[in-house]
Amino acid sequence: MVMGLLAMALAGCGNGYSHVVDKPQSEVVAALEDLDITAQPGNPGTDPKASGGTLPDIRLEKAADHMTWWVMSGDKVAISMTANFEPLDGGKRTRVTTSVARGDAPDDSVSPAFRSVGITSGLFSLAVEGELNKLTDGPRASAEDCREMIEKWREAGEAEAEMRPQERPQNLSQAIGEGARNTIKLQAMADALRRRGCPTGGGGAFAPVSSEMKPADDSDAPRPRETDSADTSGDGIPDN
Repeated sequence: MVMGLLAMALAGCGNGYSHVVDKPQSEVVAALEDLDITAQPGNPGTDPKASGGTLPDIRLEKAADHMTWWVMSGDKVAISMTANFEPLDGGKRTRVTTSVARGDAPDDSVSPAFRSVGITSGLFSLAVEGELNKLTDGPRASAEDCREMIEKWREAGEAEAEMRPQERPQNLSQAIGEGARNTIKLQAMADALRRRGCPTGGGGAFAPVSSEMKPADDSDAPRPRETDSADTSGDGIPDN
């Protein structure tokens, strides 16, 4: 239910996102190299049964003023996600603007999250926002402080539910509106946790953060691979 409402809320996000980061472009690019669209809500593109048995191939193109993630279905483009960079204040700051474009791969061979520009744009914006936020994260709070924040929000949520019982949406518009409100609340909570230095990725209970390097994930989930060159032909398909 939560994932369904989140998907409907993301579908209304439109196509585009803009964020000004108080960091030079080189640091922004380095941060976005770790972006993993498959780690976003719903783990998009990780279930080949949802796309006719085709697991998407994600390719990363880096150019002087942008980065583009191409989601390929065989030899066709399912969707492309681009982050454009604009240096500000002599290069001390960077404006990051995103856009998404649907390719010509048929829906039957494309994961549901990559068929809709609106949903993909929302997922891509969340992924970009998460990576950019890491550039300005403050010192980490203790695990106990993080748990205390979550507990206070839980108590406040239960009190609000008792005072204002939740009514079942009567139509699609109401469901989308409620989903959007929930998404905004969750984003505000995530931002508050991030500002306190609480980790917001992954799952499980809060625990002290380890600096130990972990081995790479060996799952079958698609991971971006960097292309050798940009789309110099301009045909909307990565050159390799």
